[in-house]
Amino acid sequence: MSPPTPAPAWLSAVGRIRVAASLVVGVGVAAGATLAVLHRPAPPPGAHLAVPDAPRARQPNVVLIIVDTLRADHLGVYGHPASPSPELDAIAEAGLRVQTVVAPTTWTRPSIGTMVTGLHPRSLGIYSEDRHALPDAPTTLAEAFSAAGYTTLGTTANPNINPYYGFDQGFDWYQGTDQLFDWMPADAVGITEAEATRRRRRGRDLPSAQAVLDTISGAIDAHPEGPWFVQLNVMDVHEFSVDSLDLPADVAALYSSVPSRSARRYLQAVTTVSRRIDAFARDLYARPGWADTLLVITSDHGETFDHEEHPSVADPRWHGHLVYESQALVPLILYNPSDPSLAGVLPGPVGLVDLAPTLLAYAGVPLPEELDGHDIRSDTSAPAGSYVVETLFRGVEKIALYEPEWHYIANRDAHAGLPELELQAAGRSEDGSATSQLGARTDEADALAARLAEWERAHPKTPPTLAEGPVPETIQEQLQAIGYIE
Repeated sequence: MSPPTPAPAWLSAVGRIRVAASLVVGVGVAAGATLAVLHRPAPPPGAHLAVPDAPRARQPNVVLIIVDTLRADHLGVYGHPASPSPELDAIAEAGLRVQTVVAPTTWTRPSIGTMVTGLHPRSLGIYSEDRHALPDAPTTLAEAFSAAGYTTLGTTANPNINPYYGFDQGFDWYQGTDQLFDWMPADAVGITEAEATRRRRRGRDLPSAQAVLDTISGAIDAHPEGPWFVQLNVMDVHEFSVDSLDLPADVAALYSSVPSRSARRYLQAVTTVSRRIDAFARDLYARPGWADTLLVITSDHGETFDHEEHPSVADPRWHGHLVYESQALVPLILYNPSDPSLAGVLPGPVGLVDLAPTLLAYAGVPLPEELDGHDIRSDTSAPAGSYVVETLFRGVEKIALYEPEWHYIANRDAHAGLPELELQAAGRSEDGSATSQLGARTDEADALAARLAEWERAHPKTPPTLAEGPVPETIQEQLQAIGYIE
């Protein structure tokens, strides 16, 4: 078990006494136990609204917050020694935390495609940055919730999941960002090439988490009829190295003892997002009709921000380039103050491919017939912790089979510093041949290689669905050369 989480900064001394008193009355603890309650970690937002014997809503609200590029091991509750996320830690301690969560890939669009459909990226046909869109055929979370009578609201600060790429499917209201990454076509956000050039020269300035949360709060105000499914993406952690990152003044002074600027800025971004999600959640649970709400906090992939983490590997930084744990393991926290059964720690591993069926099953919404994932809370017939991580990103081609003890990795792109095949111990430092156990554990490696080959045969590559506009000829040639399209 993790050590007790310190009380979030927002909870004043008076607030602690009021919450403690309400807890003592609510559970019938003797007056002499009040001091013990006062010294417990403060409850997360909304906990004081829970009425133990109150009837649950027939259809609970579901709020999915995707903190883009958030590594699991950089939250305090997952073991980071700096404890940069006390508010998220408190929510995790009061809810259900999954200890090991495997992303299906290590960059945004295919990973979030998997999160909202329960299908692998290759089942969706999302491989490349350039115009590969979410296809119409799979049922998305928003479509399933909408069919069950939910009001569906979404917004994103990441242009990778803008409506241009098909991620508005099933939403009653969905707002993308008018910013774009340098490699995106101007028509991806409906602007002229001249305006796109001007923005690229100025440098990107994606909406802050505060702006995203304010936007979705306004959308909730404008759609007062529930139940609600809400999905949002915040980019502050992704943008940790960008000068325009919006940091509170006191947060910008934190972690001064951390020698690496990248690591320091990353922690500051995590702290900022933790605070802002906390404030949003407190407001959310105080709204009429929102006491029975499942709050889900996760990420699409991790990040490698220091060369020292994988010193033998050429250009290890950022994401999309590796299938190591630094880029593939993410947090997953599920919290509902009205549901005391949603508690504890689920060791895992589970995959983000399991997110959609888990959320739909929790809400009692019928699951689509075709799913690669399963409900992590009740489906005992699912495979025992075996997940694939695959990335095709800017010339990178890697695939890995993650199992509880080992990661078997095939590097198919001649990445300098990496062998063609690796066997890395789960939960340990990963650094190419320097840490690979391939030669020493041949039996394990052979068994995992066979299982990975079997998985690839069972999951053939689906041709991509293209956003409007032609795919450049160079991209077509690259995809043909590696067998993703004919």
